[in-house]
Amino acid sequence: MQDADYAVVDLETTGFTAGDRIVEVAVLRCRPGSGVIDRFVTLVNPGRPLSAGHVHGLRPSDIGRAPRFADIALQLRRGLADAVIVAHNSRFDVGFLQAELARARVAAFKGPTLCTIALASRLGIPTAGRSLASCCAAFGIAHEPDRAHGAEYDAHATARLLLCLLREARAQGITTLAGLGCASSSLALRPAPPPPPAAPSPPLKRVAMAVRRLGTNRRSTTLPSLPTLASSTAFCSTA
Repeated sequence: MQDADYAVVDLETTGFTAGDRIVEVAVLRCRPGSGVIDRFVTLVNPGRPLSAGHVHGLRPSDIGRAPRFADIALQLRRGLADAVIVAHNSRFDVGFLQAELARARVAAFKGPTLCTIALASRLGIPTAGRSLASCCAAFGIAHEPDRAHGAEYDAHATARLLLCLLREARAQGITTLAGLGCASSSLALRPAPPPPPAAPSPPLKRVAMAVRRLGTNRRSTTLPSLPTLASSTAFCSTA
């Protein structure tokens, strides 16, 4: 558990059914003891009309010049290699990723996946609901409504939530990935609906596409750095 890399994934999509497409992807590769060691963030041109703009706030003009998923598939797939794939409702995010990789004729990943919703439940964390905002609130992690449903912002919040959950798991004597409830990614080939948001939030409008390539080890200039597992106590105020 301590030696694993965790690739925290968050996606925005055109909708919530199996035929919908990804419009934004963020991957933060985290390592306990080191925090975020790599990241990949980009908008994606889905090649079809947007139908969930009320959720993520993206407009056709935002994604018109973005790359197609096939253009980033190989690089993204390499960035997910040898890591535990983590998402808040992993069945949704992993299902969309696997479907897009299949369309791009890139091999699916078969490693372990970890759902922060399921892990919070397994650890007995009291939350007001299943949404990312609710789970973050249980640990005192800020999740601003006007920035929610931006892939990088939500991935960053999920990564902080993961560190708190790993700390709690360790406190409960859990030391293995199996103990965390990791599942095979082959079990998540079909997208599932995401958990409902805790409350309606105004859409986040992006004025430009940002791409941070895996392998460059660049840190975001707009988000605070992620704490390491050893220093995550400040973000886990459950006392």
